[in-house]
Amino acid sequence: MAFGVPTGTLSSRARIRQMARNGLKTLVLCRFVDVILNFHSSLKKRKEYWLIVKYSKKALEKTKATLRAAGLPIYYEADLSFIVGGGSQVPNVSGLDGCGAIADTAVIPVPSHGIQPPFLNDKYQQSWTRRHAATDPRVEQAVAAVSESSLISSVTELQAYHTRNSYSETIYEAEAYLADRLSNMGFSVETMKFRPDMSPNVIATWNGKDTSQWIVAGAHYDSRSENSSSRTNRAPGADDNGSGTSAMLELAHIVNSTSADFTLERGLKLCFFSGEEQGLLGSRALAAQYKENDVNVVAMVNADMLGYQATSEVTLGFKDRSVTPELVALSKELTTLYVPGLPTADSSSCCSDYLSFWEEGFPSVGFFENGEAASNYPSYHTETDLIEYVNTKQLALETQAVAATVFTLLLD
Repeated sequence: MAFGVPTGTLSSRARIRQMARNGLKTLVLCRFVDVILNFHSSLKKRKEYWLIVKYSKKALEKTKATLRAAGLPIYYEADLSFIVGGGSQVPNVSGLDGCGAIADTAVIPVPSHGIQPPFLNDKYQQSWTRRHAATDPRVEQAVAAVSESSLISSVTELQAYHTRNSYSETIYEAEAYLADRLSNMGFSVETMKFRPDMSPNVIATWNGKDTSQWIVAGAHYDSRSENSSSRTNRAPGADDNGSGTSAMLELAHIVNSTSADFTLERGLKLCFFSGEEQGLLGSRALAAQYKENDVNVVAMVNADMLGYQATSEVTLGFKDRSVTPELVALSKELTTLYVPGLPTADSSSCCSDYLSFWEEGFPSVGFFENGEAASNYPSYHTETDLIEYVNTKQLALETQAVAATVFTLLLD
């Protein structure tokens, strides 16, 4: 990891504070989680629990009291951290959010299995760390094909659904909309039902010359209001995550429109995840399936929230933990090469669907709208998350950056 990975349990307040100073506000926690799962085998039977980390004893006790008052069980405690059960109820408890929105709190959905971070072989170590001094005209063509008007149209159509909450009825309309668009663009489309009470993942496949290697590009298409479980509250989700979903649809359009000009070396799986807002449920199910079936995922590229301009200068953010440093570095370099003038920065926001693939050993990178935290977006998880608050020129630039990485990986 870029900042190092803790190798044992969190044994001291000093260690937590040091990690906070290093920018690991929610830590990487993969090894910590693994220790907990091995030490308390009973936790393996509980599929939906969360790890909470606070940075003061007073804040910790207040949070635990709030959780217990809500009837949520606490299973394990270590210094200023603990495991809490309750599944999708946890993000709805006052003061907690699963995406890094609270400055002094880490809230991470915990997998029900051990974690195996990616190990890069020499080939990818060399390929992803070499200097890309010259542009590839095919990648240039793909990047130039990104259309701001097309992105606006996609986000507008997605926000028109009353809600895309994973439990809602209207998200199935969004699922059908995605499947129809992808099928019409020549992709082989399938759905994955991972829970009976949630909408399925939508997976669109385009074969490359090498059918044994795959690039996964994904975004969650579900949305939420203040209540992550509400089936009826208005949740237009223009930025979160209509923006990332529209970027994936734009990639699909470009793959189709350039297919007569060049053939992809590797295959592409465009994945639209459900259940992200309740704890990465859809992506974890798919990543686990790929792992079990020995699918050779060369890299996973995720886009979650690309449209809010948090600072005076548009800046592309990259998730800074539970990612593959070499792949992040490559993506930053490709952004500079193919989208000059778009600065990049590390983002402390957490977490999104790249984490699910990283946990299964697949190299992963997460694109984000800025170098800040998700809470900087005033309409985050509200009924006012509408396209009027999305900087569509920024969305187009950051989609170009996503395209530069995805097409380089597909054509390399």
